[in-house]
Amino acid sequence: MRTGGVIAMASVPTYDPSVWQGGIDQETFDEMLSEDAGEPLLSRALQGQYPPGSTFKVSSLSAAAESGYSLRSTYACPGSINVGGQNFANYAGQGHGSITMHRAIVVSCNTVFYNFGYQMWLSDGGLHPQGEPDEAMANMARGYGFGSPTGIDLPYETSGRIPDRAWKRSFWEANRETNCHRGEHGYPDVAETNPSHAAYLKRLAHEHCVEGFEWRAGEAVNFAIGQGDVLVSPLQLANAYAAIANGGTLYEPRVGKAFVSADGSVVKEIEPAVAGRLPVSEQTLSYLQAALTEVPKAGTASGAFGGFPQDRVSIAGKTGSADVVGRQVSSWFASYAPADDPQFAIAVLVSQGGTGGATAAPIAREIYEGIYGFSGEDAEAKEDEEREDGEGEDGEDDDEVRSEPALPGGRPWSGLPAVRPDGSIDMLDR
Repeated sequence: MRTGGVIAMASVPTYDPSVWQGGIDQETFDEMLSEDAGEPLLSRALQGQYPPGSTFKVSSLSAAAESGYSLRSTYACPGSINVGGQNFANYAGQGHGSITMHRAIVVSCNTVFYNFGYQMWLSDGGLHPQGEPDEAMANMARGYGFGSPTGIDLPYETSGRIPDRAWKRSFWEANRETNCHRGEHGYPDVAETNPSHAAYLKRLAHEHCVEGFEWRAGEAVNFAIGQGDVLVSPLQLANAYAAIANGGTLYEPRVGKAFVSADGSVVKEIEPAVAGRLPVSEQTLSYLQAALTEVPKAGTASGAFGGFPQDRVSIAGKTGSADVVGRQVSSWFASYAPADDPQFAIAVLVSQGGTGGATAAPIAREIYEGIYGFSGEDAEAKEDEEREDGEGEDGEDDDEVRSEPALPGGRPWSGLPAVRPDGSIDMLDR
């Protein structure tokens, strides 16, 4: 959060690292790379690439605000909008009337952000810009650290992808020959079982052959809500939310804390490395922090955090539900806490796991409960009791909703491990 230090990182499915001791057989190695086994050798935290869905709206709000859209104004949030003959809808088609950007984050209104993306696309010249377009949305995303490695001290980190006009043209050039061939000869293998779909694919391939270099309105609209060709890693997202929380500093994440000799003496502590600053004003950053703080209390994550003692530890975060053609919705929750004194940033992704509020946010809640020693069952029981007896009084016994905290004091470990004479590691010293 304040240093870039990584406290914990997990990828599931996983494997037993002891398989490397003494060499590994080919069958075991092949299984760790197998799609059927879930590719356990792949660290999804830093090597996975996924559409971020609505968690990406922090970047899009920043782009809009820094491009002149007022934080004091209200914006239309209809159930859907039509762009270029295509319908783009809110989740379940729900509209919210005229709302602020703050409210658009809290209730996750897609159509507000669709319109931002579309209007910025038009201001850049639409399909045929004159001169150099601003690409405000893409440039802001890069300012948040998306589209490039975070610099973590682990190998094979992914870059993710932030598409724009230049990317679209290079992608078109790389795939033009294939698309032109398909546009002329079609998909005879598909036509054997589904002629109508084969005809559709042939028309699409022809379109991509001839006009595939154009950055279209629909792509700009999807970009604004973290869909389409946008890809990020969970690590990139956690790092971006940490920067929001700490006042705008992007750090290079670090797993290592120090180089320690065999006898336990410190050789060299690893200093935090600043990667950059979020390209947003203090006003925009404060506005965004306030909106994220309300999401788990009165927004799309409120159900997941019902009964959580936010009077003790206030959570700030954003849900995301990302669609990919041919797959189920993937669930995201990106967050930090405490909202008023940030110490931890947590990003949870469940690929094809459903909506962010239903799947990822409850997982994040359990992590926070473990950090602070809150018992989810006890907290819910206490909430039920308070509903029956009225509001709880100040000075209530905290033991009712506490268990053993994973990080006493609610802060990351600050000390270094003690190395015993036999080379084993003693518990961390705070």
